[in-house]
Amino acid sequence: MDIEILSAKEVQEIYKSSVNSEVALERVTLLVNIKKDIEVKKRKIRGN
Repeated sequence: MDIEILSAKEVQEIYKSSVNSEVALERVTLLVNIKKDIEVKKRKIRGN
């Protein structure tokens, strides 16, 4: 099952608030990795 990690609107906001696209990409990547880790931990707790 795929989950939406970040919405398009969230990504747009990150790009708007970043100095340049490289900084934005780093921020998006970090946020996605953090949210994925949280989802994996939730699944482990639920036993899935």
